[in-house]
Amino acid sequence: MSQYEIQIVMKNKLLLTLTFCVIIFSSFAQNDEYKRYIEKQNQNYTDFKNKSKSDYISFQDSINKSFASYLEKSWKEYSVFLGEEPESEPKPKSVPVAKPDDSQQGEMEVVVEKVIERAASSPQDETNVVADGSEVNVDVSSINNNSSFSVDFFNSKITLDVIDNFSEIRLSGTSEKDVAALWNKFSSDAYSNMAYQMKKIAISQNINDYGLYLFISQTAQTMFPYKPNEQLVYMVFMLNQLGYKAKIARSDDDLIALIAVKQIVYKRSYLTSENDRYYVFTAKPNEIMSCSSIFTYDNLMQNCMSNIDLSFNKPLRLRNNIKTITLSTEDFGEINVKVNLEDIDFYDNYPHTEMQVYANAEMSDEINNSLLGPLKSQINEMSYVDATNYLLDFIYATCNYKTDGEQFGYEKPMFCEETLYYPYSDCEDNSILFSYLVRKLLGLDVVLLDYPGHIATAVKLPEEVSGSYLHLEDGKYMVCDPTYYGASVGMSMPKYQDVKLSVIQLNKLKRY
Repeated sequence: MSQYEIQIVMKNKLLLTLTFCVIIFSSFAQNDEYKRYIEKQNQNYTDFKNKSKSDYISFQDSINKSFASYLEKSWKEYSVFLGEEPESEPKPKSVPVAKPDDSQQGEMEVVVEKVIERAASSPQDETNVVADGSEVNVDVSSINNNSSFSVDFFNSKITLDVIDNFSEIRLSGTSEKDVAALWNKFSSDAYSNMAYQMKKIAISQNINDYGLYLFISQTAQTMFPYKPNEQLVYMVFMLNQLGYKAKIARSDDDLIALIAVKQIVYKRSYLTSENDRYYVFTAKPNEIMSCSSIFTYDNLMQNCMSNIDLSFNKPLRLRNNIKTITLSTEDFGEINVKVNLEDIDFYDNYPHTEMQVYANAEMSDEINNSLLGPLKSQINEMSYVDATNYLLDFIYATCNYKTDGEQFGYEKPMFCEETLYYPYSDCEDNSILFSYLVRKLLGLDVVLLDYPGHIATAVKLPEEVSGSYLHLEDGKYMVCDPTYYGASVGMSMPKYQDVKLSVIQLNKLKRY
């Protein structure tokens, strides 16, 4: 290489080095500028959020005061409907055992009278929707109140911030003016902020709407012991702050709550308003109160747009109090299932409602891992039909039959955890647990078959198999009856072969 060429190369290298330095310097300058831009945007957002929260609190305060004035007006008398009774057709006292000849039933289409469509899921989050349709994310971490106290909620001590003088609050009577005066006292920022603190705690424990209501009720009993009417006003006030449709009513000298619930609640009195059912609740959630008429007001508080939803979007996350239940059979060996006793206690406080609520509820990770894991390893290499028959046999082997009346003294549909926990189960419980196993382990669609006095299932299988079946819009479903002991896919109890039934569609579940 000549001296001239060497000089050219050196100049090019120097030029590249200088260019690189300029780019790096420019990049650093741009990064600094970008960081300043991001910081400014974050500050703008924080200012907006704080202003939104401040504006929202001011807005909430104004509608609370306005609503208190409305409560002073004379309430009207309303007739109350008696609560609906669940199906009265008696369940079988004992269950039949399938005979070998029953497997030769052949093709038989069952008669569907009605189809109850899948339940729509409701999102549960920290967003509060105000009356104008805008959304305000309420940050409860910055609440500064004067004192705190603990609420015992399913054996968890939960600390809440409150104002100092709540113990001094009391009603003078149950008239409209008395209720309005107490509502005014509750209308301070501290009580409104407390509602969102409760909501945040409920979200952290995967507690659904009804669980939040139970939490509010337990807080009311802690704050106002032996004062059921004060508890009642506090409960409705808190539900209204969170946007739920709830009213205060009066029956004789007792105050009661009217709470709009999305699903049917059996055996509980109600009145209807604008296509919603408002169920009667006292200060004690499990208490069933009979009344033929009540006095209440027409209009809801301005921001109340949500019904209590009894369904679950996520499994509960209450304090761990694990008990191991051993499912032991000759064919399946031992499976040790870990059940949280706090979940069992929670479900024991649950109102009697629609079948989809029980069937669509997800079990905890502890139960899924301890139950579904061993079952999955057994059916991995099986066909869909063989795997479904295996799960039917598992239910036959592990679920001992008794009616709810025999076990509890009253009708009680059970969540899957309860079926695993209690020593006995009936047809609806077996069907709900079986439907859960099929959806979680096989990823297949399942429906409940609601006969008079009996519940079974049907599974949408991708393989051809003969037997009893039904056609729905999305395809063919084969009858699978987890209470017809020894029966395989496509076999239905002879007693119900020609009986018209209702189909209850179930939600898809995430496969395990």
